[in-house]
Amino acid sequence: MSLLGKILALLNVLGAVGLVAVAALDYGKRQTWTYAYFQHELVLNGLPVSEKEIDAENVPIVDRYGEDTLRELFSPVGGREVPTQMKEVERLKNELDGKLNACGDDKVKRTYLLARILLPMTTTIVERDRLLACQTQLASPEKAAAFKNRLLQAWKQALNLDDAKAERPRSLAQVFRIAFHTLPGGSAEEFVTEFLRKDIPDDRVKAAQLSFDTLFDEALSSQLAKLQDRYNALFGLALASPPAEAGPKPELAGQKAAIASLLFGLCPFLAEEAILTDPAREAEKNQLLQAQANNQNYQQLLLDSAPFKQAFQRYATVVGLRASVPPVMERAAVLRQLAAAVAGSRIQEQQQFVSDHQFLIDQIRGQLALVQYQRNLIRENLEKITLSSEVVKQRQAEIKEVEAELARARETTQAEINQLRQLSNTVLQLRVKIRDAIQANEKGEVRVRELEKQIRDLEK
Repeated sequence: MSLLGKILALLNVLGAVGLVAVAALDYGKRQTWTYAYFQHELVLNGLPVSEKEIDAENVPIVDRYGEDTLRELFSPVGGREVPTQMKEVERLKNELDGKLNACGDDKVKRTYLLARILLPMTTTIVERDRLLACQTQLASPEKAAAFKNRLLQAWKQALNLDDAKAERPRSLAQVFRIAFHTLPGGSAEEFVTEFLRKDIPDDRVKAAQLSFDTLFDEALSSQLAKLQDRYNALFGLALASPPAEAGPKPELAGQKAAIASLLFGLCPFLAEEAILTDPAREAEKNQLLQAQANNQNYQQLLLDSAPFKQAFQRYATVVGLRASVPPVMERAAVLRQLAAAVAGSRIQEQQQFVSDHQFLIDQIRGQLALVQYQRNLIRENLEKITLSSEVVKQRQAEIKEVEAELARARETTQAEINQLRQLSNTVLQLRVKIRDAIQANEKGEVRVRELEKQIRDLEK
């Protein structure tokens, strides 16, 4: 080979090496850009629903990232790293199940905890009222006992009030509702409805034979069952294993929407638990507890808290930015509907209040008539007492006069008795003398007869 050929061959080799180097650099940069693109896709679309979810190239998405990627995703939001959305749902379910199991057989605590978990995910005014009542009335053993006692007082009033002869007679259930709402305490309409749904006869005599404790326990159990069913349904849809009554297994898109809605709905409860159970957040806890009287202030403080922001960031990381927006919009729409329903319910309650108030006015008027009758009767009796007092005074004066006359008569009688006693003694003495004289006469007469006999004997 000539020198020129050798030079050209060397140049070809160098060119090939250069091309390989450029190709390697291009491949490396392409891989870097591809991975960066994939990371951005994770931020936008979130984690895959399960290990079986594949990308456009039929490759499982979980195979495209490792522990470093997960660590990078979850380091800003805290908590345990999870590879899929279902793993996040399972993690939260295990955590919540642990809290529920810690309640044991205490129905009050379990109902209260479920109400706190489910309240941010309410979709109807009836469900909202039920959860608010459970959360308000069962917040502590003392509040639960006061609530039960309030129901008991209303139950006793309903049993004791028999207005069958009234102008507008009310049933046992109506009287119970009116009595319950007139007693101090918050609203619990759904619980009252559940209490009255039992087979309670309108006959007060038969109803009085029922055990109030049993009725209360059945109503509480029914509330707990409904909340537990709702809890199971939400997690069932998110885990693609809904209960039979909840419908068929959702498709992937439906499951994604269910997971996003569930995780967003759990953010307030998770933030609340983080504040209430963390000793390092005592100041936030006290501030939150002080705001409980005003629900709007309470919710605003909760949404502005660091635990809520962290929980929301984790939610957005898991489901992705695209999927995180629809649940927020849907929740806003639901809240607007609930606000309208609350306004309508307020009007309905005002109308019910007018009706109940009119019933109470009628009762008050009946009681007023009874009071006026009793007052007139008291006045008449007082007048009779006054007249009787005058008669008594006259009789007492007459008694005094009679007693004086009796005393004088007793003195006169005593004097006459003394005089009679003296005369009796005198008569007795005279009778004794007469007796002695008669005896002397009898003796004289015997002596005379003896003398006469002697004379006759002498004459013979």
